Amino acid sequence: MNLEKSLKKETNFIRNILCAMLISLFLTCSPLPGPTPTPSSEPTPSPEPTSSPEPDYEIRDIGPAGGWIFYDKGNYSDGWRYMEAAPEDQTPSIWGTYGLDTGVREKAVGTGKQNTIDILAIDPAINKAVDRCVNYSVVNNNFIYNDWFLPSIEEINQMALNLYDYGIGDFIANPYDSYWSSSECLVNGPGEEAYAESFNAGFYHNSSKKNFNLVRAARSF
Repeated sequence: MNLEKSLKKETNFIRNILCAMLISLFLTCSPLPGPTPTPSSEPTPSPEPTSSPEPDYEIRDIGPAGGWIFYDKGNYSDGWRYMEAAPEDQTPSIWGTYGLDTGVREKAVGTGKQNTIDILAIDPAINKAVDRCVNYSVVNNNFIYNDWFLPSIEEINQMALNLYDYGIGDFIANPYDSYWSSSECLVNGPGEEAYAESFNAGFYHNSSKKNFNLVRAARSF
């Protein structure tokens, strides 16, 4: 009887030790690490503008898309502060359908983006100047920048004054070549011409929509 009690006591003692060891092992084990996420190699869309974009830019700085800053309105409003010229020319093109009066005649800085939207909605011509701009896309620092538009004539003029005149921007320096703007004009009748600028000559002028002029896209941010 005493032997049976002794064996039972030893069995309980061993069981308690084993339980304590298992509990200790469970509490000290750390969970297995999960898979480490790897960054995507796919570029992401250009970031949405914020109320205080960083960093600040100066005229002729390289912009986020790899082009050049050609305009700074001094404060961030209506979704943008700066304008950036594309880092290269797009394909020379006609302005649009000759004889079609689009009514898109805004010339001021800040109107090129809306001009481009309006021309796209009205003019069915293919491979026109605004098409070259909106279809342009560039990847810089793993971001896709595809928010380009055809600048208004005053925006084109700012490119000339702030970039071309300083030897910046890789623009064509031929007095007989001009850059299209998105500003239609009425010099010789509605629907026939739009404004273009010869950077070399230093002035803008009316040009037939049928002409194949140079194209340089811009974006605002």
